[in-house]
Amino acid sequence: MAIKVFFVSLIFASVIFAFNGQEGEYYGHYSTAMENRHPTAADAGIPGYISGSTRGICPAGSNDEEPGGNDDPNSLRVNPVFRQWATGYQNYIPAPAASAALIGRESYTYYGGVPKDWRRPEASLGPVTGDNFDVCVLGDLHESQLNVLDPSDPNYADNDILDPNDPYKIQPGQVTVSFDDPLCDGPGPDFAVFENGFISAGGAGIGGQIFAELAYVEVSTDGEMFARFPSVSLTSAKVGAYGTIDPSNVYNLAGKHVNAYERTWGTPFNLKDLANSEAVINGDVDLQNINYIKIVDIPGSGFYEDSAIELIDPNSIDPETGEGGEYFQTNHSVYDAWVTWGSGGFDLEAIGAIEQLYGDANSDGKVNMADFIRLANRWNMYGNWPQGDFDENRFIDINDLYLLATNWLNSVKRD
Repeated sequence: MAIKVFFVSLIFASVIFAFNGQEGEYYGHYSTAMENRHPTAADAGIPGYISGSTRGICPAGSNDEEPGGNDDPNSLRVNPVFRQWATGYQNYIPAPAASAALIGRESYTYYGGVPKDWRRPEASLGPVTGDNFDVCVLGDLHESQLNVLDPSDPNYADNDILDPNDPYKIQPGQVTVSFDDPLCDGPGPDFAVFENGFISAGGAGIGGQIFAELAYVEVSTDGEMFARFPSVSLTSAKVGAYGTIDPSNVYNLAGKHVNAYERTWGTPFNLKDLANSEAVINGDVDLQNINYIKIVDIPGSGFYEDSAIELIDPNSIDPETGEGGEYFQTNHSVYDAWVTWGSGGFDLEAIGAIEQLYGDANSDGKVNMADFIRLANRWNMYGNWPQGDFDENRFIDINDLYLLATNWLNSVKRD
């Protein structure tokens, strides 16, 4: 995300944005932006890097020297829970410049679209690096463009019939990545998306919150038919061009976790959340054979909405017994930093497929005392995978302990 201000000046970045702050309080029911601090959050971030003593920390710059791990358990390495990373891309379509005169010669100006230097879909391939400049930029849409996307606008029909690859078509930026081997719906989270969000120390945003640019996530078996993850965004109002959000109010939207300035956390996605998707029920998308993941930028003006009515409101679940559970009654507008420009919009750094072991609550590729402690802390209470709910029935009990015991001291191995 810092790339939005770097071009203007490093002084502006450090004084106005005051990035690299400490994470603040949370008020929602979902994960915080780094090491999760919410007692029952289902979507705790997945550390991109681990060593014997740290999680989610890596030096600045490119850090993919040890993607398969190292015999030394204390060495810095890409988290071995990731079994593969995206290897190909298609349909990279950045958001168009707001000024039609700039299309084809995009520049770092307010209406200039995504300049050539940031049109790098290849940067989204391979292991996470923690390098916040090693990204594929999707771009942002301005208010004048969003107006055209309203069906009541007189220009809506003319824009709607344009081919998706037409550079003049007004649409959110997107990119689709592919994998060498299919992803499948297994235990716990199945993949994680890394975007270069960071914690603000104040200035343009609220200190302790994340400067986030959010995106919808979709999956496909054949690259033609996609299923979109149901999502929740409870941010109540616009936050400004370089404002911040409380990530614990956001679920199943990519970009809510930190991945910049020596911190690297990915947003997890669990394919089981798509079991009721029409595309899955109709057989168009096979959750045991996912070959493509699409990322679609969300201009954070509130024009676009979440799909909360497809999900259970955590407020309606008894935190002790796990009983209850009512679906959200309405969808909500999605707000994030808007309008960002030049290298604005969602910045995709990496997508990794996860090989999860039953019992691995903290998703570090091994089952040990750290996982047992998580389970013990929520014993006979409501919780999710990060709290020890390995059979994914929202309650931690003897069956979850059995699943942990079957993999006790086991770990995933990488070449």
